[in-house]
Amino acid sequence: MLRLMLAAVALLGIGAAITAAAWQDEVNFEVEARGATFDVQGRIGYAPDVWEPGDQDLADGWAQSDDDGDITLSIDFGDLVPGDSRDFYVQLRNEGSVTAYLDVDASAAGWSGSPSCYGGSGAEVDTSDDYAEILEIEDDTTTSVFHLILDVPTGWSDDCQDAAGTWVLSLHYTTDEPVAP
Repeated sequence: MLRLMLAAVALLGIGAAITAAAWQDEVNFEVEARGATFDVQGRIGYAPDVWEPGDQDLADGWAQSDDDGDITLSIDFGDLVPGDSRDFYVQLRNEGSVTAYLDVDASAAGWSGSPSCYGGSGAEVDTSDDYAEILEIEDDTTTSVFHLILDVPTGWSDDCQDAAGTWVLSLHYTTDEPVAP
């Protein structure tokens, strides 16, 4: 019986020693993920360094959209007469952390107001100058300025006296880099 008890104690002792000899350790890994920031802002002015206040005014006339809505930039050209040509400038910047690409298919420009006075054969905005600079706005607060010209035809109709029109430039930016055709 004594032998049986000694054998049981020895077996328990060996089992405890084996269990105590097994070291354990744990390693945890964490990965932090955060979405990029995307914040295209704009301002408009009569000269490349004189800016009008924006509707959602930040400092120095910058306007931004806090969501997927539009940025509204306004400038007033009063007292237009036949043959007038008025310059104005739009400046865009990207306060985000990723490059913003212009989605040409989703962007548009056009007139609202009296159709015979604005657009078509009426007053028109020339967007050809420096337009390519707004196709891509890099991150880290880069800016692009482009020059636009409001041209009033010399044969502007008498019906256009005191007729109001609004030219809207809607630029849609995306993080999707355009694919070359």
